[in-house]
Amino acid sequence: SGFDLAGDVPTTSATARYLAAGRPDDGTFDPYAWAETAIAALAQLVARCPAQPGHYLGITVSAIRIPFVLLDADRQVAGPSLLNRDRRARPVVDDLVSSIGHRKLHATTGHWAAPEFGLPKLIWIQRTYPAVWQHVRTIIQLHDWFIFSLCGAIASEPSSAAMSQMMDVSAGTWAFDLLATECGVRAEMMPELAAAGTQAGGLLRTVAERAGLPSGLPVHLGAGDT
Repeated sequence: SGFDLAGDVPTTSATARYLAAGRPDDGTFDPYAWAETAIAALAQLVARCPAQPGHYLGITVSAIRIPFVLLDADRQVAGPSLLNRDRRARPVVDDLVSSIGHRKLHATTGHWAAPEFGLPKLIWIQRTYPAVWQHVRTIIQLHDWFIFSLCGAIASEPSSAAMSQMMDVSAGTWAFDLLATECGVRAEMMPELAAAGTQAGGLLRTVAERAGLPSGLPVHLGAGDT
């Protein structure tokens, strides 16, 4: 949606449908297709809005939480991406509870063990696709993937990242000890965290041309969708 705080331009919106990667209930999604869909929706929004391109102050991203995207050394998608509703990581949950305990996991991450969260999903991918996992260098959330697609920055926002079950919610940082112990994730694989409203970068020229917006337009981190 497009908002004008001064109220001189009416609020404008555009909608887009994001498809699963395979069957309608496949539980996976194609990050590249979702980025293309988001940019197309942005172009549709700009076309509908009566404001001039030069009047835009910035873009803020908010997205459904939990889904993540795995990137390789070239920052290309390295493996499958699971939707928040997907429950194929259910067998991992019992292992997490046995290893950590319900209460300690909740105290650290703010969530009880459940297959919908990112941590069991990540472990499931490690176990199911070990060859793929060898190429993973960066783990980002869906919100972060949209930020990266718009401005090329790797950054994350706490209220979105917390639903991954990979954050220490009291410390406000990634739960590095938990990640190292349970799934061998190194600190450098996780993006920097910054508050909602922080500018992540400027709109890429290629995206700006497609959307009808100025190149370099500020792109800001946004809070989680709920």
